[in-house]
Amino acid sequence: MTQVLALFMMISLGVGATTAGKDLFDIIVRMAQVATEKMTMNQIGKSIMMSNISTGRKLTNNELPAFLVKNITAGGTRDVRKDMWGTGYYLEIEKWRGLIFPAGGDDFIVCSAGPDKNWWSTDDEMWSNFQIPDNLLLKPRGGQHESGDQAMAKVLELQKKVSEGLKKVEGMLGLGSGGSTGPTTSTTSGST
Repeated sequence: MTQVLALFMMISLGVGATTAGKDLFDIIVRMAQVATEKMTMNQIGKSIMMSNISTGRKLTNNELPAFLVKNITAGGTRDVRKDMWGTGYYLEIEKWRGLIFPAGGDDFIVCSAGPDKNWWSTDDEMWSNFQIPDNLLLKPRGGQHESGDQAMAKVLELQKKVSEGLKKVEGMLGLGSGGSTGPTTSTTSGST
C-alpha cells in the first residue's frame, strides 16, 4: 500500500524513471511507511488503553501478539503482530529506557524497532499514554507519540516541498511547461 501511495505521489509530481526519480521514490516510500506505522501505533496504543480500562488490568507483552491479531487491522497481507518493517511489537508496562512506571499505575509504552530493525536506536517508533520526560535516554524522534493526522500532515508537507523543488529543477533545466528551450539561471536573495 505504501508503495502504491509513493507511486501515486511520484506520478502526480511528474517524476520520471531517472536516478533522481528513483531516489525520490525511495524517500517517499520510507516517509509513507513511517506515517503508516505512526497511524498503526496510534491504533494499537488506543486499543491497549481501552482494553486496560475495560479489563481493569494491564495487557502484558506476552499477551500482545494475540491481542493484536484479535483487535488490530493492518490492511493487506501484513502480519499485524509485526511493524511495517517486520519486527514484532514490544509492550512495556513496568520500566522503559531508565524510566520506572509507578506501581499500580496505568502507564505503558508500545514500541516498534523502526526502519533499521534495531532496538534502542533513534528511529524507534513508539506510542505512550503519558508524557515522556525531556531528559530520557535515547528519546525517540519527536518525543511524545504523533497522531496519524500529524504524521500524514508531515508527508503532505514533504510532498509540497518536493513538488516545489522539482519545479525549480525543471525550470533550471528548461524542462518545464513554460516553453523555454534550455537551462535558465536565476538569482535568489534572502534565506529559506
